[in-house]
Amino acid sequence: MAKNRADILTKLIIEHHCHRIAEVGIRKGKTVRQILSNTQANKIITEYWGIEISTKWYVQAVRYMYFFPQFKLLHMSSEEAAGFFVSLPTISPNLSKPGYFDLIFIDANHRYFYAKQDLMLWEPLLKPDGIFAGHDYYGGTDARHPGVKKAVDEIIGPENIRVLPDVMWVRK
Repeated sequence: MAKNRADILTKLIIEHHCHRIAEVGIRKGKTVRQILSNTQANKIITEYWGIEISTKWYVQAVRYMYFFPQFKLLHMSSEEAAGFFVSLPTISPNLSKPGYFDLIFIDANHRYFYAKQDLMLWEPLLKPDGIFAGHDYYGGTDARHPGVKKAVDEIIGPENIRVLPDVMWVRK
């Protein structure tokens, strides 16, 4: 059974043939590296977009673009990146439209306001049958990031998500 986010996402990508992926909050790029190192997932994925605002993490993740041609990395906020994808149809009508991504994984700013904003900004960019998922979904007094669970529960509803290992959530 998959226990970490890269393994879980790889399994979802393979099972659902996810060609276009966005990972909001790429950090060092460890997850994308593990996913694209999987031969089966690598053959399926045509575009894997990483979004990272931190220069420190961006500099570490950018090296993976050399090894994985389908990996594209944007050095900007989640809000700016979502706006970028929303504006693509006016720049090039064939490039993007709402419903562009097969899988969107949210793991950026964990404070409630930003987590909620990410959910609202990125959901329209997901295909109708796409996979909407994220990380750090847990509550209680010992929760490191209670804003994520609160935002997911408010926007998606706890009855509409599955909790996966590695404190991940995925919309049913």
